[in-house]
Amino acid sequence: MKKLLPPHLQSFTHDGFTLIELIVVFALFGILSMAGLSAYSIFSSSQGIQVGAADLANVLTTAKTRAISQAAPPQCSGKSLQGYWVNMNLLTSQFSLSAACSGTIYLLDTHNLPPSVKFVAGSMTSVFFIVSSGSPNTPGTITLNSNGKTKTISVQSTGNIMTN
Repeated sequence: MKKLLPPHLQSFTHDGFTLIELIVVFALFGILSMAGLSAYSIFSSSQGIQVGAADLANVLTTAKTRAISQAAPPQCSGKSLQGYWVNMNLLTSQFSLSAACSGTIYLLDTHNLPPSVKFVAGSMTSVFFIVSSGSPNTPGTITLNSNGKTKTISVQSTGNIMTN
């Protein structure tokens, strides 16, 4: 015997979902997933450039500080410390810290920029911080790029390092 329902409840008697309802739900899920992935991608590239710029600025500050304090690394034992180099390799996205002692360069540390971050052509490729003064041999800028976002690090003639 079939139950008779009032007319306003008769439309709620089906036992499952229709194909159209399932397609709409999956389409909405797909759209929301793509929006989430897009937002994550933008956030990730933003963080990568922030981390790369902070790491490079930290190495530049370390070179300047060591030059001012005349702190010579063990490799310079018995030699005259002249200063510290920070070298940027625009092709490999690496930068390194080196000490100059009596005309010999000693590599102290090498860093890599995060995977999506690159140096922009025209950026400085090296900075030498002179011992005791901490001033650079040549002031200039280093520009990083990641998916259209840029970050500029300026090395001023006074030795100040600014990140924009």
